[in-house]
Amino acid sequence: MSISRSGRFALLLVSAVALAGCGSTVQSKGQSNAGTGFSPDILTTSPATPTTGDTTQGGGAVAPGVLTPTTAATAPAAAGSVASSPSTTSGNTVTSTVGATATQAATTTTKTVTGTIIKTVKPTVPDTGRGWDKSYVYVGVVTANDVNAVAKQLGLKSIDGGDQEGEAKAMVDAINANGGIFGRKVKLVFHDVKGNDVVQTPETVAAATCQYYAQDHPVVAVLSPVGGIDTANFRSCLVKNKIALFSVNTAPQDSSVGQANAPYYYQMVSPTWNSFAPTLVTTLRGQNYFTGWNTATNSAGTAPVKVGVLAGITEQSVRVGNLVASSLKAYGYDPLVYDNDPKDFTAAVLKMSGSGVTHLIIPDGAQSLFMVTAATQRYFPRYGLSSADGPEAVLAYNIPAAVLHGSMGAGWSPSLDVNDANDPGDTSQAETTCKSIYTKAGFDFTGRRLAEAVAYSYCDGLRIISEGATAGVGLTPLAIYKGVVTIAPTWKSALSFGSGLTPTHLTIPGAVRPFAWVDSCTCFRYTGTKNITLP
Repeated sequence: MSISRSGRFALLLVSAVALAGCGSTVQSKGQSNAGTGFSPDILTTSPATPTTGDTTQGGGAVAPGVLTPTTAATAPAAAGSVASSPSTTSGNTVTSTVGATATQAATTTTKTVTGTIIKTVKPTVPDTGRGWDKSYVYVGVVTANDVNAVAKQLGLKSIDGGDQEGEAKAMVDAINANGGIFGRKVKLVFHDVKGNDVVQTPETVAAATCQYYAQDHPVVAVLSPVGGIDTANFRSCLVKNKIALFSVNTAPQDSSVGQANAPYYYQMVSPTWNSFAPTLVTTLRGQNYFTGWNTATNSAGTAPVKVGVLAGITEQSVRVGNLVASSLKAYGYDPLVYDNDPKDFTAAVLKMSGSGVTHLIIPDGAQSLFMVTAATQRYFPRYGLSSADGPEAVLAYNIPAAVLHGSMGAGWSPSLDVNDANDPGDTSQAETTCKSIYTKAGFDFTGRRLAEAVAYSYCDGLRIISEGATAGVGLTPLAIYKGVVTIAPTWKSALSFGSGLTPTHLTIPGAVRPFAWVDSCTCFRYTGTKNITLP
């Protein structure tokens, strides 16, 4: 019941690149930028603190804190504009009031690839701006194409991120066939990073990636499924250069990350733990998770329930760990919270087992690495999971079934949570449309849940960028943000249950379902058929 050292490294690589970026890649508590070779200011090509009237990016460039999500939602697009809610909806039609005045009504109609009708004022977008010209709108897409090869070489199963460039291109082809954005075609600007570099020197990779899009190849937005580079420094650099980041990163975050970077940061595939932590604990209680457990036999037992929360070593990860602990305390549990560098779980296993922890929650999405280490020491706590762990996409194929026995959790993405046979069906019309687009392009995700999740994240990300720009009647980060707020009430996700988008909550997953490991099929299944809306 062990995995080789190389296999452990591969799991770390997958966690850092394809799933979460294990918390060690973000600035640690008290850590400064000194010695990292990374200075966001070096890449800043415009004033560090622009005002809402800054037009250095073609209009609408703002700095975080200058314009908060709440004020941005209602800020007038131009002098004399009507102060009202950003949109009205009727059936499948969204009418945007962005830029509308008493004499200029929303008369231009655009039909999205999913069939939603967006009505706006007539767009008056400058011929050129940061990330666009007369013919194209440029969107950056970060890839890690070597993950599949490394996983295959090391014998890991199901670690298949798919044809990342091909999947993104297929979605853009559909958007362009539908008219593009303001008559311009969307052109993807790919930047590939090496998985080993992301694990070993994430800040260096992050700095190079930001420079690539800030100086070498300007874009209106960056879509990144490489969680390992989604660090505080990377986000800060993109914000300073007024580039919106649509992050496909399941690493745990609290609401402060989005608030600090609004309106330049969107969490595409993971909810904030301010809302998820209490829901996770409630869902686990509803499944009778907190019952006696024998950590030597990995089965029901008589030992008193002792809950552990294993956080990473970063400020962000520690905050999330505390959110989980607070949610547990609300139900009378006294959890042991331990901060651990996810590159080595030996000390964490000794701490948890030595403290009598019977039930363990690891928000950092590094469950697989802990499980491997714990199993070698014959320690089998009952695990509380989430979609961030890739229950089916990663754990079911690479962790022994005996270790997963008794584990359960709450998940927001069927592609990550369950296998094909247990998929509950399309989460929305968006998934139906995205699936059709990929099928027509020749993609088959049968038995490839991680590849499907990555593809759906591209579909969600590229749709929200194009539809946000359309509804916001512009291509600047502020225009896209106003558009996202406009379409939020009706926007649907292909990857996730529900949508959590609001003017102050730029996070896609908005609902979860309970799931559990089933011994008879050696797989995970949802144990409920109704969505649980996140607060």
